[in-house]
Amino acid sequence: MVIGAKRPLSQTATPPQVKLGIKSQAGDEMYFRVALDKKFQGLFMKYCMENNLDYKTVAFFYDGKRIKSTMTPAEFGMEDEEIIDAMVHQTGGGGFNSR
Repeated sequence: MVIGAKRPLSQTATPPQVKLGIKSQAGDEMYFRVALDKKFQGLFMKYCMENNLDYKTVAFFYDGKRIKSTMTPAEFGMEDEEIIDAMVHQTGGGGFNSR
């Protein structure tokens, strides 16, 4: 290959990817293939869209730690088949108790 020549698209390096699962509170799991260096926001939005959930009402956790949408799988050292827990925020429940 000549120095300075561009590589054909088929030979460009792709970032490492992992297959991650997102588990709902009901126990259902969905799997997605994501790049280790991509922010979680796209993955979380896709999960919410496919499950008809409002993105702003779902919190995501890995090993008990909340995941911010600006973080990446690489920051957690994630590998294939890792599971992320999705929890829908509870609204209400602060009812009046008249003892």
